[in-house]
Amino acid sequence: MERIDPKIYDRADDELKALIDKARISALSDEEYSRYEAELKVLSDEGTAERYGFDRGVKKGESIGLVKGEAIGLEKGKAIGLEEGKAIGLEKGRNEERQEIIINLLASGIAPQQIAEFTKIPLEEVLRVKNSQ
Repeated sequence: MERIDPKIYDRADDELKALIDKARISALSDEEYSRYEAELKVLSDEGTAERYGFDRGVKKGESIGLVKGEAIGLEKGKAIGLEEGKAIGLEKGRNEERQEIIINLLASGIAPQQIAEFTKIPLEEVLRVKNSQ
């Protein structure tokens, strides 16, 4: 088949270009057509291999990201848990200390109303400790 002027090919619309390409392919000899098919297969295989590599890379990246994310989450969880544990422990310690103060002051003969007034501990709490003894 004669060569088509590249200037004409560049100005052609997609349909005309498709027809020109089909005409070029149909003009190939059997040997040229076999090579053409082989080249198409190689290009197809390369595209498939590229896609496979891409997909594999994405999966590996997701896996690594998941592991790193879990590690970061675990560390943050530990830190939060430690802080919450400290806060709970401090609160519990304060409550035990308040209860001990109330018990000691009651044992000294100080009236519940005075204990509440001097310690700023609610009278209800002082009475609850007194009644639990």
